[in-house]
Amino acid sequence: MEDRIVDYNWEHYDYKYAVFEPEHMTREELKAGLEWINKKFYSPWHIIKRTLRWLKMPGGLVNSYYPFGLNIAYWGRQFQFGVKGYNPSKKVKSKIHYIKEIKKIRFLKSA
Repeated sequence: MEDRIVDYNWEHYDYKYAVFEPEHMTREELKAGLEWINKKFYSPWHIIKRTLRWLKMPGGLVNSYYPFGLNIAYWGRQFQFGVKGYNPSKKVKSKIHYIKEIKKIRFLKSA
């Protein structure tokens, strides 16, 4: 098995750095996907949905300020850190398609 961990600096082991290189993806695409998921999860609409779900729980009204405050804080951090992620799966599909086409061309040339 390949060694895909490319960064052993413990200060980089948080959500701001990609320390792992997947097989069919670059580190930049991995980081962009993480940022994209983070943006989706902490979007205002999803924060409202989670807060309403929390309010339905027993004692939710009394304790709802804490999760709501945390969600708003994480939403704000996206602006503080300049999170701009995108969905890398579209690029990964095209990259895999490109690799398959290259293999097909090599196979046809060798035949």
